[in-house]
Amino acid sequence: MPNSQLHFCGWHEPVLHQALAHLMADWHGGQLDLSHAVIIVPTAETARRLREALAVATAKQDGAVCAPHVWHPEMALSWGLEEGIAASSVQELLAWMQALACVKAKEVATLFPAMPAAPDAAWIRSTADTLCALARTLGAGAHTMASVAEALAGELDHARWLELAAVERLYLQALQRLGVTDRQEIKHRRALDPVLPDGVSEVCVFAVADLSPPVRQWLTNVAKRAIVKTFVHAPENQRGAFDEMGASRINAWNEDAKLETPLQNEALHIVPTPQDQASRAVSLLHEMGQRGMSIAIGACNPALNAQLAGALSVEDAHAFDPAGRAAEVHALTQVLRAWQRLMASGNWREAAAFLRMDDVLRAVCPTNDFSPARLLRLLDELHAEHLPPTLEDAIALARGDDFKPLRVVVEQMHAHFQAWEKESCTTATRELLAWIYGEREFATEHEQHRDYVKLLGEIMQLTAELDETANKLRTKTSSMELLSILLDELSSTRLADMRGDVDFVLQGWLELLWEPADGLVIAGFNEEHVPGIVTGDPFLPDALRGKLGLASQSSRRARDAYLLRAMAEQRRDHGALRIVLGRVNEQGDAQRPSRLLFDCADASLVARVRHLFPKENEAATEPEPPTATGFKLRPTHQNVTLKTISPSTINKYLACPFRFYLSNIQRMSQVDSAQREATPMAFGNHIHEALCGYADADAMRDCMDEKTIALWLDNTVVSIWRKQYGPRPLLSVEMQLESARQRLGATAEGLAKLRAEGWRTIHAEQKVKDWDYKIGGVPFSGKIDRVDQNGSAMRIWDYKTTGKLVKPCEAHFAKPNDGTPPWQCFTNAAGKPRRWVDVQLPLYVWALRQKYPDAQIRAGYFVLPATVTDTGTMIWEDLDDDTIADSVRCAEEAARRIQAGEFWPPAVDIKYDDYEELLLGDPVISVDGAALMERSAA
Repeated sequence: MPNSQLHFCGWHEPVLHQALAHLMADWHGGQLDLSHAVIIVPTAETARRLREALAVATAKQDGAVCAPHVWHPEMALSWGLEEGIAASSVQELLAWMQALACVKAKEVATLFPAMPAAPDAAWIRSTADTLCALARTLGAGAHTMASVAEALAGELDHARWLELAAVERLYLQALQRLGVTDRQEIKHRRALDPVLPDGVSEVCVFAVADLSPPVRQWLTNVAKRAIVKTFVHAPENQRGAFDEMGASRINAWNEDAKLETPLQNEALHIVPTPQDQASRAVSLLHEMGQRGMSIAIGACNPALNAQLAGALSVEDAHAFDPAGRAAEVHALTQVLRAWQRLMASGNWREAAAFLRMDDVLRAVCPTNDFSPARLLRLLDELHAEHLPPTLEDAIALARGDDFKPLRVVVEQMHAHFQAWEKESCTTATRELLAWIYGEREFATEHEQHRDYVKLLGEIMQLTAELDETANKLRTKTSSMELLSILLDELSSTRLADMRGDVDFVLQGWLELLWEPADGLVIAGFNEEHVPGIVTGDPFLPDALRGKLGLASQSSRRARDAYLLRAMAEQRRDHGALRIVLGRVNEQGDAQRPSRLLFDCADASLVARVRHLFPKENEAATEPEPPTATGFKLRPTHQNVTLKTISPSTINKYLACPFRFYLSNIQRMSQVDSAQREATPMAFGNHIHEALCGYADADAMRDCMDEKTIALWLDNTVVSIWRKQYGPRPLLSVEMQLESARQRLGATAEGLAKLRAEGWRTIHAEQKVKDWDYKIGGVPFSGKIDRVDQNGSAMRIWDYKTTGKLVKPCEAHFAKPNDGTPPWQCFTNAAGKPRRWVDVQLPLYVWALRQKYPDAQIRAGYFVLPATVTDTGTMIWEDLDDDTIADSVRCAEEAARRIQAGEFWPPAVDIKYDDYEELLLGDPVISVDGAALMERSAA
């Protein structure tokens, strides 16, 4: 190129220092005028760093700088471009969607052989995303779909690219109707006819390892009217490894080049997880700092930055991520994502998730004058009781005054839901955000509030652009489809933190060559990130990428192999470079060491492989911390005065005193927001209700016809189900209804037989409290499912709809274990020790005997299992007086202990633990039981 110069600066002096030395070479104080120069550096962060370094360097000599234009490469192709000329990403996507909506299936039969005759919105959108990305990739190589079709003339894939070019023409026509130009086309024009700021006579390129074809064209044409100086961070004897523009040559940096990067195995640290990477990186910084080095850190994988910042903060070091935070994770974006999911499905599960969001709770609760805790409780209750499938079902099922506050909120939500079907995206979004954020005040001096203000403004600007573009193109895109596009646009938005005084900047891979610190730690050095894997593309396989001059596996390797070599050489004689890589990523997927780490002498390769792929028993692992808790739960003692005591209360205490304390004293229960069917208890209650209705129905009292009983039960249980879950319940709930109908149908035979034998029901769902008996001085309560009478004989039936078939005696007793307290044990008639786990049937017999002292009373289970062939009755044949008396003794002792506040120690053989997550699997470890015992003793 005319007027172009290529300078090799060596790689022992940091790039930043070399750049300053060149730019300040002839300056001796006063004003340093660099306004004649454009400086090209790899990234926006390196541009900021160079400007800052120039200002600091001139200030040290009481001077000032008239700053140059410092650009990253893409800025060279867009500088001075008037706003509104280039198509925005939103306009590009909608234009591709319009093009695909217009194309006929027969016109693209090779390109889309399975294209439907009338493609739906989802197919158009996903395909438009693919073509949009393809066009941008091609543009980075100064290509269009039409130019690729021309280049592939006569080749196997030519027909497909011809059809792509035809779709591309429709896309460009759509942009014409919008009055904008494709951004890739503008870059191509700028590359052919560069635009420079006034007065610029020199362009300097500092340590840019690779240049896209359009930027290379731009530099070639700039050199026709200005001086172009390219500075390579390498010694003169490496000239053959770089082309005339300073980019690394592929054949000089590939696997066949026998590269030997100066890194020892001791400098390479492979650890298990991202958290381990952060910990190891910080410990390496400590070591370097103690040796008196200036230190810096960076990551090849941006996802590690949060882990690194957290590990540094533990050491009281403030880290700054110049890439900022993804707007995708901001609360406002998440609110819109949740709303999009609700709009797409209309189901109650998504509606409840939306209402549980903090921003939504903060908005709707004060407006309707109730607390977030109350709304959350009502959400849990509505879900647990009625399992509404849809938002509309929730409104219908939220009956009664108890649910009124929730129903008001759900109706407000439903009104906004309907607005999205009628309003423009701008209007619907504005009204939704006004509902949630309209009453909030944002103070922009707070960083968190600034993020909200920035995003709210960006969202409304995007919705206006989406509506305007859709209207101009006359597309039939719904407001919800536009919202989906808006959210995808927001996902690329970054929220910048205030830099302030920081100890470390978390630099990216392309910025690390500009780091002058003696000690450098690089995390995330895995193959997936360096040189990275150019993912399989349906249109651009790697071989075609190479042919077209696009970024490929080989070009990426050449760039990154050079960068690693330069960073290592810079610190070969003084300083240290440490590489950290992980075995798995944030999702737990296995990762590989970067292939660049195998650029070593042949004699060292075997040792390098063994170091990076250690055997399992040799793998260096971070020590597992001992099982412990950061703090123990300290339960608060409460005086307990039992108003009543029931068999179920006693059974819970027998199962575990401490878990009884959590459930019955502290009223703690687990909420399953993912519940998709009636709980076993609710299912059983519905069957109980149907059978209770049968027992009380006059028409059924003397009915002995099995079919009549079955029909009555079937109609009744369907009515109960519809009342509880609405006319259109979830499929899983409807299947449960079918199971209930089958069980009750199978029960009809047994019920008819009992009637034929002379048994008549005298009590159904009988409240024992009405009989005024006491256990240990506490009113005895509970509910007997059913009592049948036949002359002087009576039978107590307890309905069983869940669990496996177990005889009553086996359900009430178990073998004692080492943790069983003596008061819970007794010896049965056979002389075997047993412990009480259930006292229900013996206590009900005890209560009924007091009411009917002359009756012959027996008890058993009326079983309605899932396997309907097992439906029937089980009488407790050997329930004797001693067993009944001991059940009363055990119940009285349980009542005494509950009122005394004795809730420790916990049981050790819990089969089903609702508090496992809270107690970390073992309350002895997670709970301060001694404190509970001391307070109860006091």
